[in-house]
Amino acid sequence: LKSDSLKVGSIITFNNIYYSYNSYSIEEGAAYELDALAEYLANNPNVRIELVAHTDARGYSEYNQNLSKKRASAAKDYLILKGIDAQRIKFNGKGETEIRNHCKNGVQCSDEDHNYNRRTEVIILSK
Repeated sequence: LKSDSLKVGSIITFNNIYYSYNSYSIEEGAAYELDALAEYLANNPNVRIELVAHTDARGYSEYNQNLSKKRASAAKDYLILKGIDAQRIKFNGKGETEIRNHCKNGVQCSDEDHNYNRRTEVIILSK
């Protein structure tokens, strides 16, 4: 992450902060991305962020909403374990409200297509 390229309101979608189906565990690829974010935050102590997690459209929307909040919370907890002050991190879950492809409820999709929707985004709130 390059500090000068990020502005307040920037949204970063990490390519590898994905989650297994029905899970909110931080996986190895996600840990690598979150480590980079933790390093960026450690080097830029005035930056505040919001973590926004998303699910795919499979399952009940209320369940997916709760799952996405757990995913964002897990990412926040990971950053806190890396020494980032909790006051600098907001989190939110969007559930299945912002699907990035055609894989909405009732549409047949491959696992890969569904995976694309399970992600965590980082919004820069202040610098």
